[in-house]
Amino acid sequence: MLALNYRITHEVSEDAVIINLAGRQRMLSQNMAKSVFQIDEERTTSKQAQSLILQYMQSYEMFSDTLEGFAKGGYVVDAEKKLVMVKPINLPQVNNLINNANQLLIPLDQLNLSILKNGLNPKLLDDIKQTLANINLPLLSLMNEITVLVEKNSQEKSDTLRSIQIFTFFLALMNFGFIITQFRSGQKQSEQTINVLSELIQSAKASLVIFDESGHVTMANESARRMFGYTEGEILQLSKDKLFSYDNEQLVALTRSGKQVPVELHERSIIRHGETLTIATLIESQQQLNHNRTLFQLANRDPLTGMFNRNALNIALYHKVQQTKFWGARFACYAINIDNFKQVNSLYGRNIGDDVLKEFTYRLCRTTRDSDFIYRYGGDEFVLVVDLSDNELALNKVTSKVKDITSVPFKLPDDIEVNLTASIGVAICPDDADDPEELLTIAQEVMHRGKDSEVIELSQAARIRQKQPSSEG
Repeated sequence: MLALNYRITHEVSEDAVIINLAGRQRMLSQNMAKSVFQIDEERTTSKQAQSLILQYMQSYEMFSDTLEGFAKGGYVVDAEKKLVMVKPINLPQVNNLINNANQLLIPLDQLNLSILKNGLNPKLLDDIKQTLANINLPLLSLMNEITVLVEKNSQEKSDTLRSIQIFTFFLALMNFGFIITQFRSGQKQSEQTINVLSELIQSAKASLVIFDESGHVTMANESARRMFGYTEGEILQLSKDKLFSYDNEQLVALTRSGKQVPVELHERSIIRHGETLTIATLIESQQQLNHNRTLFQLANRDPLTGMFNRNALNIALYHKVQQTKFWGARFACYAINIDNFKQVNSLYGRNIGDDVLKEFTYRLCRTTRDSDFIYRYGGDEFVLVVDLSDNELALNKVTSKVKDITSVPFKLPDDIEVNLTASIGVAICPDDADDPEELLTIAQEVMHRGKDSEVIELSQAARIRQKQPSSEG
C-alpha cells in the first residue's frame, strides 16, 4: 500500500506539470495569432514585422514541442524557460486530441518552412493569417479539452490516493489495537510489544502524534518533532491547540519557528486502561512535490556553490545549439579556470579552498547578467553561457568583467588573503562550432593556451580569417 501510495503521488505531481503546460498551450495559440495579425502586409520587411514573425515562430516552436512531449515524453521548456521532464500522456482520448491538433498544424508547418527558406512576403503573410483564422478556435478548443481530461484524470488519482492513505492509516490502527490487546495477555510479552511499537512509531516516515483526553501530547515520533521543530521534552509540554490552527479554512501545523505548514489530519481514537487516546497522522499536502523538486536539484545543482552542474550544462548546450541552428542566434561559451587553486588547498586546507570557490562563484554571479548562466564544470573550472546580439559589445563587456573578478584579493577566515588569477577561454556558436562537445572543447583549449598570458579568443581568429579575401576572389 505504501508503494502504491508513492507511485500515485508521483503521478499526481507529474500531472500537475502537464496541466500547467496544457494551460500554457492555450496562451501560445493566442500569441501566434496575435503576433501575425499585428503585421502590416505592406511592411513585411520592416524591423517590427521581423520581430513579430520571430515571436510567432517562437510561440509555434514551443507549442509543437509541448505537443510532442505530451505524445512521446521528453524535456519541454516551461513558462519560466526552464527544462522540465514530462512523460507521455497515457489517455486514449487525449492522444486522439493531440493527433487532431497535429493535423491542424500541418498547413502551418509548410508555411513556416517557406518563411525560413525565402523570408516573409505579403503572399505568405496572407496565407498564414487565413490558416490561423481557420484553425485558431478549433486548436483552442482541443487544448481546453486536453486540460479538462488531464485535470479529471489527476483528480481521480488524488481521490484514489486519499483512499489509500486512509486505508493504510486504519490498517496501522488495527495493528496498533491488536498490539494493545496482546499487551493485556501478559506483562512480559506486552513490554516487548510496546518497545517494538515505540520503535515503529519513532522510525515511521509519517508524522504521528498521540493526544490524551485533555488534548495534551503523550507521544510524538521523530518525523513529527522534526516537522514542528521541537525536542521530545518540549513537545510533550504542549497541547493540540498549540500545534494546530486554521488559515482561511485550511488546517495548518504551527512550527516552533512560526512557519505555518498546510496539513491534512487523520484521527482515530482508542481506549487504553480506560483512557481515550487520539492518534493523529499528519500528511503534508506538498510533501511529495517538494521531495521531487529536491531530487531534481540534487541531479542538476552543485551542492557546494549552488550553481548548475555538468549534467545541467550538457542539457543546456544541446538545446542552445538546436535553437541556434533554427533561429540563427549566437551565444558564447566561456571556460574559466582558477590558476594555482591546488596550491590553496595544499597550503590552507580543503575548507579554505571551498571558501575560495564560494567567493569566486559569488563574484562571478555579480558580474553576469540575468540572461547568463553559470555552471560548475568540476573542481576549479566553471563554464559561463552568454547570449550574444549581432554586435560584439556583450562579448567584450562580459569578458572584461570576468577578468576583473580576481583583481581584488580573496579575504578568508582567520585574516587570510589569497591573490588569484583566472584563465579564460571563449568559443562562439556557430562561429567556431555548432556541436556542443566541440564548442566546449574549443573553449577549454583556448583557456589552457591562455594560461600565464593574455586571453586568446579562438572566435576572434575565426572572424579575422573571415575578413581576409579568398584565393579565388
